[in-house]
Amino acid sequence: MALAGKYYHKWGQLESTYVLLKDFQTTYIHVCHVRAIKFLMAPTNHRVQGNDLMYKLFKHVEDGIKQSIVAIEL
Repeated sequence: MALAGKYYHKWGQLESTYVLLKDFQTTYIHVCHVRAIKFLMAPTNHRVQGNDLMYKLFKHVEDGIKQSIVAIEL
């Protein structure tokens, strides 16, 4: 089984800003590599070329994601 979805790409000089690559190909990954964690990526007031919104990944959310990855690897 495979999971299909969209991809966010790091954007700009700030460490926490991303843009949704909505016009890019769909991303596929085998389900054995999927780990679920729900988190917020808040839209910012900035836009990139093509008028796409930028999103911010908060530091505490990024820390939680990293902790989850470490826990899975153990």
